[in-house]
Amino acid sequence: MLDRTKVKHRVGESIREIGILALVFGPLDAYFAPQPSEGRLVALAAALALLLIAAGIILESGNGR
Repeated sequence: MLDRTKVKHRVGESIREIGILALVFGPLDAYFAPQPSEGRLVALAAALALLLIAAGIILESGNGR
């Protein structure tokens, strides 16, 4: 039987990690790309990564019902 609390914690942890990876490697990839990236797309990717991090933290802490 799956424990819902553990599942929510693991899913939250995974979402948070995806957000951190996107926040670190998204701008880094745009910086080293052969063609210059549009600044708005990089900012949008960073904002999405921050939302993923926040959602992951909420789920991981157990407050995401």
